[in-house]
Amino acid sequence: MAVSSNLGFIVGPAVAGLLGATVLGNILPVMAAFAISAVALGLIQFGLAETSRATISEHLEAPSACAVYGQEHKRGYQLDCEKHDGFRDILGLPNMPGLMAINFLVMMGFSFFYVAFPVHAVQALDWSVINIGVFFAVVTPVMVVVQGPGLGWA
Repeated sequence: MAVSSNLGFIVGPAVAGLLGATVLGNILPVMAAFAISAVALGLIQFGLAETSRATISEHLEAPSACAVYGQEHKRGYQLDCEKHDGFRDILGLPNMPGLMAINFLVMMGFSFFYVAFPVHAVQALDWSVINIGVFFAVVTPVMVVVQGPGLGWA
């Protein structure tokens, strides 16, 4: 999943940079993002099949951290005999508060980079929209390689 997300970070800035260089300026990338989001929303609403849980009666093992973070197959059942408190159940898993804190900090730092760097590039480096789009389109393949085969190998 990280590889496909990062591929979006390659194509997205490159296309936004090209669209931002048109006569419509910064409005065209925003309109394109809106259109892509609307198509994705439509595909989610009408293209994904609804799942239903099958109730089973046997007791199953507690989920692992990998299951919570989506790295294992999702369960397709729900137990009637157990009460679930949602977020408290997740926090009760071993090491989960620490994992969630680390994930939050990593994602926040990642988001800061993608938000703050374009502002810095425009103000301090005098970059155009095209320059920023090309920068992200060139830098992001490194993240694809690191998070794809690099982390898989490690």
